[in-house]
Amino acid sequence: MKLDLTTGWNAPKYSALGVHPTGFASKSTLEELYISFDPPADYGMIAEAAGAWSKTVHDMKDLESGIAEAVKIVQNGTSALLSVFVQD
Repeated sequence: MKLDLTTGWNAPKYSALGVHPTGFASKSTLEELYISFDPPADYGMIAEAAGAWSKTVHDMKDLESGIAEAVKIVQNGTSALLSVFVQD
């Protein structure tokens, strides 16, 4: 059995395959088992639901100010999550 460790949360699938190697998990995709990472979680929304501050940065020019803002938030006693999605 070839392990695909590049997508999804494979532990439940491989656990099921260890017990039932020809069962449902052997014929199913990660999406069919509801253990895929697609679409990805919105960690900013999760952080906000837990009372934290969050911000998402998509442009390199906004990164420094985003970090500075997150540091101030933390220094004031609130948890912060800065999600960064930038390219060179």
